[in-house]
Amino acid sequence: MGGLLQDFPGIYTCTLNDRLDTVFDTIRKSRVHRLVVIDESSQLKGLLSLSDILDYTLNSPLGDQDEQ
Repeated sequence: MGGLLQDFPGIYTCTLNDRLDTVFDTIRKSRVHRLVVIDESSQLKGLLSLSDILDYTLNSPLGDQDEQ
């Protein structure tokens, strides 16, 4: 979804199903550091910050590599 919530100018949203490239695109265009996560009914599910994305990216295990 990655858009501006109509009733709240300045609040940008994403959904639980948005791909990371869509989230990055919204962050880049909106110049915000946090997105409100909503479901299909526009109900609040949480917040997603750049820090959350960075933490996930840096601390996620690499799926295909064996530990040595």
